[in-house]
Amino acid sequence: TGCEMKNILYLNELRSAANANSISFSHTPSDPVLINKISDIDKTSARGVVERYTKYGFAVVQLVSDPLGPEILLGLGQAFKLGEPFIPPLYQNGEYIASSVSQISAKLEANTAHPSFENSVALDFHCDGTLQKIGYIKTSMLLCESPSAGGGDTILFNSSAAFTELLESDADAALALAHPGALERQASVNGRSDINKGPAFAIEDNRLVCAYSMTAKDRLVADENVNEKALRRGEEFLLWAAKPGSPYFIQFRLLTGQAIIFANTLICHGRTAYRDAEDHRRCMYRAIYLKEPRINEEYSYMREAALLNYVHQ
Repeated sequence: TGCEMKNILYLNELRSAANANSISFSHTPSDPVLINKISDIDKTSARGVVERYTKYGFAVVQLVSDPLGPEILLGLGQAFKLGEPFIPPLYQNGEYIASSVSQISAKLEANTAHPSFENSVALDFHCDGTLQKIGYIKTSMLLCESPSAGGGDTILFNSSAAFTELLESDADAALALAHPGALERQASVNGRSDINKGPAFAIEDNRLVCAYSMTAKDRLVADENVNEKALRRGEEFLLWAAKPGSPYFIQFRLLTGQAIIFANTLICHGRTAYRDAEDHRRCMYRAIYLKEPRINEEYSYMREAALLNYVHQ
């Protein structure tokens, strides 16, 4: 039938898109890329960051001499041609107001304006940009100013690679996840409860993009055009693939002065619950961008980054 032929064609397009940007957590480097100073990033370090981002979907860097603070993420964003950070409209009106770089640190009082940024609870896997279209936010960055007394590990799920496996093992389940209304994500900040409906996986510029998220405010739903059983098979597979021990799961602890740059359209991220102490309070900074990191080969990083006036000297 016409519907079956359309599904076959889209399935082939999904496979081609998945193969165009495949990443793997296999043999990820144990040591971060060293950056002595943002105003003087050598080409070897710069290429190392972009190469790891491309191969693994993320890169961890260790800042050596720059004073730590939100300006670090702005400097990294400029150095890797990411442009200005994106501020979701959801964060611009209400009790919680975000700047271009958000601080993530648990408040001492019980009432918090942001249930994730100002709390020490675990965060399930998600992609940044609850109300944004799939693929809109390309890159996310986190900087650790100080780790917690315990917990607070970063967890990553290579959802795009897991979906690629599902495409080969259960095509109907993969198609159900890629249905235009399969994923519903709901806002929970500033008194908003808006729902964003879209596919959990899709194609953008001939490449696979992901929005799959598994928090309490996210759900996979089947309408009259989606096979409910196939969708639940896909959901079960992704839940399995996102568990410790899976080749699509990785967990590590960001230390003081370390930052992670990751592909928000290819992998999901979260954290384990954490515990603060008086002299060990977890403080992170986050920025999100609409571009992917790249290297400007025409100019030296030293000359270009030296022009930045917002990085601490």
